Amino acid sequence: DWMPRWLQFTRIVFGLFALATLAMLLVQSAAVGSSLSTVVQVLTATRFGAVWLFRVAVLIVLGFILFRTSSNFPWRVANLLAFLLLITQSLNSHDAAVATPPVLPLLTDLVHLTGTAVWLGGLVQLLVLLPVVLRPLDATRRPRLLADLIARFSLTAFVTVGIIILTGAYTMYLQVGSLEALFDT
Repeated sequence: DWMPRWLQFTRIVFGLFALATLAMLLVQSAAVGSSLSTVVQVLTATRFGAVWLFRVAVLIVLGFILFRTSSNFPWRVANLLAFLLLITQSLNSHDAAVATPPVLPLLTDLVHLTGTAVWLGGLVQLLVLLPVVLRPLDATRRPRLLADLIARFSLTAFVTVGIIILTGAYTMYLQVGSLEALFDT
């Protein structure tokens, strides 16, 4: 069964993501100062801190689901929480500082992050789960399933990489202003 392996892998990735979230706070605080009071100040007096605290709240709920679930996994709730984590990333991105209100840049960043998550997440899921899914199949069913999975993922990868390129180009234009400035800055 693939579910235990998927949950184990997801729990490891979750732990790494939680550590990266803590590192984000420490790096942001170190840019302002070097004391513990600076961390408190960043958390309580900045937009970054408010978004970071919301991100941690989402991580706590998602972690509770991941570590308390064994077989009846609440996919929709977990997907919604993961999407909220992408939103928090966009809210603290460069695109959040481009315009007032930064609606289009934020949406572009969110679409960019979602495309990246689908593409890279799909590649990693294939790498981790494919051997587990293929192992119990007989030799005649493996090639058919593998061909079907590759065809489906290739289409998904093609579309998401296109989205990543388009949204990245738009963000580059917003941040840099022109193609010439990209090479001159």
